[in-house]
Amino acid sequence: MSDKVVLGQMIKKLRKEKRITQEALAEKLGLKQSAITGYETGVSSPSFDGLVKMADVFEVSLDHLVYGHPENDHISTSDNHKTDEQIRYVSKDEQISILIKDLSLRMDELQECKAEVKRLKNGGPAVYGK
Repeated sequence: MSDKVVLGQMIKKLRKEKRITQEALAEKLGLKQSAITGYETGVSSPSFDGLVKMADVFEVSLDHLVYGHPENDHISTSDNHKTDEQIRYVSKDEQISILIKDLSLRMDELQECKAEVKRLKNGGPAVYGK
């Protein structure tokens, strides 16, 4: 079963538990009812912002909404630490933000490597990676 279908089933389950119609959910999210139908049938998936709004409407964590893990409902939906599976559901802007953070970390490593090369050229001891 695809991730979109699993997510759609969870959206439908939570919507029904809260006794919210597709139309009412769409209105709360600023969408058309057909978008909700698309999500629930696995034809499409919501943006990251849409998932956050849905989690707030359903009063669950993103983890619960995406994976069905209610034991993690105490985790904030604005948590910036995402698993690889969760990254599939983030918006392009958030993906760019994640990549920039990753590049920043890699730039730090590059600076350390440059310093190590300089240290070695000057006859100093190797310390990188220790």
